[in-house]
Parts: sequence; C-alpha cells; structure tokens
Amino acid sequence: MKTLWTTITLILACQFVSAQSVDIVVDASGPMSSLTTIDQAMLLANPGDRILVQPGSYPSFQFDRGVDVIGLGTSPTDVVVQSIAYHPSIPAVDYDSMISNLTLESNNPLEVLVLSGNELPPGVLVLDSVDIRGGVFLRGGQQGFYLLAYNCRITPPAGHGFSGEACYLGGPGNFVEFHSSEIQGWDADAATWTPAGVALRLAGGTTARINGSRIIGGSGLDVLLPYNEGGAAILDDGVLSVSLRLDGGSVISGGSGNGSGGRGIDLSGTIVTADAVVTGGSG
Repeated sequence: MKTLWTTITLILACQFVSAQSVDIVVDASGPMSSLTTIDQAMLLANPGDRILVQPGSYPSFQFDRGVDVIGLGTSPTDVVVQSIAYHPSIPAVDYDSMISNLTLESNNPLEVLVLSGNELPPGVLVLDSVDIRGGVFLRGGQQGFYLLAYNCRITPPAGHGFSGEACYLGGPGNFVEFHSSEIQGWDADAATWTPAGVALRLAGGTTARINGSRIIGGSGLDVLLPYNEGGAAILDDGVLSVSLRLDGGSVISGGSGNGSGGRGIDLSGTIVTADAVVTGGSG
C-alpha cells in the first residue's frame, strides 16, 4: 500500500509540474538563449507560458496560442518586431494572451499592417505599453473577442492602415477598451497621394470604452481636395450600430483642415460621455 501511494503521489506531482507555465527566453544576438526568433519560441510554447524577448530586432511572427510575449528592455523601443499576425488557435477559444513592452515597426514600406488578424475566436488580447508604428486591423469574427490596451501608442506613417484609418477594430459581440493610450491618424501627404487618416474605425456590433486616452484624426494640407480635409477621430463601418463609452478625461478630436476639419465622432449607435472632450477639427 505504501508503494502504491508513493507511486500515485509521484504521478500527481509530475502532472502538477507539467501543468505549470514556463518562461521561454528569446535573444536575437544569441548569448542569452539558443532561440533567436519569436517564431521558434512560439512553436515550443504552451498556453499560459511567457515568451521573454531580449532587446534587439526581430522578424515578423505568427501569434497562434494563448501566451504572453514580453519585451525585457527598459522601454518599448528596446525590442522591435517587424509585425505580428495574430491568429490564436491553441486553445481554439477562451485564450488569454498579451503583448507587452515592445515596438511594432516594419522596415518594409509595403507592409501597411504591423498588427493584424481577422475571424478571431473568443478570447482576450492585452496590449500593455506597446508602441505601434503601423496600421492595426483586428476584426473579431465571433462573439467574445476582447481587446484591452494600456499605455499604448498607435501612430502609423501616411497610408499605413487597412482602409484609410490607423486602427480598425471589433465586430459583432466584440469588446474594445483603451486606457491611457493614444491613436493618431496620419497627416495628409500630397506627394504620395494620401489624404489625412482616420484614427479609429469601429466595426458594427462593437462595444467600446475609451478611458483617459487621446484619439486624434490626421491634419489636412494647404492644397486642394481631398488633401486639405482633416481626418476623423472615430468612425464606424456603416454596417451595425456601435456602443461607445468615453470617460477618464479622454480627448477625441478630428484633424484640422484647410478646407474642412475632420469629424470628432461619426457613428450610429449609443455614445455615453461620462468625462471626455469631443471636438471636430478646425477648418
């Protein structure tokens, strides 16, 4: 009997250890880890694990499971990733994932999205202190996708977005929250035939909250249409209604324009303004 209980105890202990999350270190230059790309670490990771990224520059990777990817630098600029294709499949639903303390910036001028994913299953993505210097497109295909962003900046170059906006988020039954963050539509650039950019487009059916954040449309130029118009701060996609709450002293402003200023908010649905400033752009 003693031998039986000892065997059962060892089995349970092994199961407990195997179920614990682990830290997987990635180092582009090599000394801190044999893994030099985040893709390599993602293939080894299990849901709940953390991928810890040493300072350096890293190629694009596919984020396909419920893990945390955390930059180990003293600021987000110490870890630079070209782009992330976000398509979680392990687990297939109810995943928890996080991207933290890094910069997303592509050196390919044709790569207009640095964080992208569509038809997203139910689960949670947290963005914590991420500097995003390119377009963002995260469209949830199923009810229950939740995006939560803290201390983030989204400031793409001119034209780097899905359809004229810096950030396109949500979908039916999806939830989006921004806290202490900034989204900036790009300024018009007549040299590249690019009108001023919209800051944030919310897909129909989205429930969104903007808290203590700045959402600013791009500015127009002192030239002819369409480059003299400012970009809107927040738009919908014209499909279904949107539920939007603004609080925490948020500032929502359309971009200035020489012809007409950009709209502050233009969407169909419910808007609750608890503590925020909403203005159209001057022009």
